[in-house]
Amino acid sequence: MNHGPQAAVRFVFTDKIFFSRIRHGIIRPCGPFAGINPLEACKPSEPPTLSIHRNESGQINVRWTDEAGTFQLESTRDITADAWAPFPGDPTVNEGVSSVSITIAKTTFSVSLKRIKADRRDTPLGSLLR
Repeated sequence: MNHGPQAAVRFVFTDKIFFSRIRHGIIRPCGPFAGINPLEACKPSEPPTLSIHRNESGQINVRWTDEAGTFQLESTRDITADAWAPFPGDPTVNEGVSSVSITIAKTTFSVSLKRIKADRRDTPLGSLLR
């Protein structure tokens, strides 16, 4: 029976990807990083569920699931200009669901969710791969 370190590789793709270098991590059996999977932070998070509804007062309610706080709401008035900016103000967060209420005048207004954090762990991946 092999009691040495075990290694695993996980690849998840949503589009074409070209490799220039592949790294792997080893779960160490002892030492300060014993039992820590250095690839744990590389696991893809579940995509957020986004819902947009107009309430009785005419405001637009935008809600999205975001347990790890990895997404930020952005807005623009012209999607052809590529002028997306962080939505002003902080969303209300309740049990892993973020939400904002938007009062919109008679104008075009678009919102988007942008991934702002890829690593959900406190320990940087690079420090575990040394």
